[in-house]
Amino acid sequence: MTDLYKAVDTPNNAFYNINKIIKSYDTNNRVISFLYQNWNINTNSFDTISMTLFDYDSSGNRIRISGQVWDEASSSFVSNNQSYFYTNDSNNNQTSFSQLLWDTISQSLITLTKYSYNYDSNDNLITELRQDLSNNSSLMNSSKHSYSYDLNNNRISDLYEKWSIVDSIFEKSTNWNYDYNTNNNRIKEVYQEWNSSTNSFENLKAHNYYYQLTIGIKDNSTFEGSLAIYPNPTANTSNIIFTLKQAQKVKLQLLDISGRVLQTIANIQFKEGENKIEWDASTINSGIYFLKLENENFSKVRKVSVVK
Repeated sequence: MTDLYKAVDTPNNAFYNINKIIKSYDTNNRVISFLYQNWNINTNSFDTISMTLFDYDSSGNRIRISGQVWDEASSSFVSNNQSYFYTNDSNNNQTSFSQLLWDTISQSLITLTKYSYNYDSNDNLITELRQDLSNNSSLMNSSKHSYSYDLNNNRISDLYEKWSIVDSIFEKSTNWNYDYNTNNNRIKEVYQEWNSSTNSFENLKAHNYYYQLTIGIKDNSTFEGSLAIYPNPTANTSNIIFTLKQAQKVKLQLLDISGRVLQTIANIQFKEGENKIEWDASTINSGIYFLKLENENFSKVRKVSVVK
């Protein structure tokens, strides 16, 4: 596969070449190389610049990305100028990522940055450690993320710590806390920063998320008119009115905003024409709900507010 990039020569209203990337793939359709070439206006041809190679393990996980540069003198690719290495566990979770750079003095690759990852028994990422190259040419701790999860594997906290060179320990820096609803949708996140004077986290900002239930409505000729409820909002008793073209069995249910059925108000045969049901909302907490009228051929939904 080849990606060819061109630009427009406005005065001549024509395109001209800029560069080209030639991609190759293995038998599993995984990319294994990128060949980069730039357009040479003097020779009117493409010059090879560099190549990126991709390697995989037996499970298909990427384990190395290596870069090579083209040497005009020898007309060949020379030593890697930059590489990335990956390791994975038996569950195919990435356990490390390292960025390496070619050192022309030692003629070898040196590690600039390394990330190490740990997981719990549910394959949730629980720690992320970053290490950087220090002045003495060895890796030194830089920062760490620690994550925690609820029983539904929702991430509920993200603690970020920085490495103290003086004390040789990780010091708390920031923290995120997350809350979820019964459908595991995130509804709140709180950002905190560490106050060393009070030795505690202080809330700085919060984000709240709201969700609206969307229920598909499929009407056919057996349903006529609109589903109505009054009074709406209601505190105690309301009248639910709907019209049918013919007598049939229908179900009327109360749903919360997540779509969970809270109450089946009716599930019986109704007459042709207008039907009215008196609904008692006295036991329902304040909030936004939905009335859903349905059978095997149609469904109709109306929003109802309960205010106490």
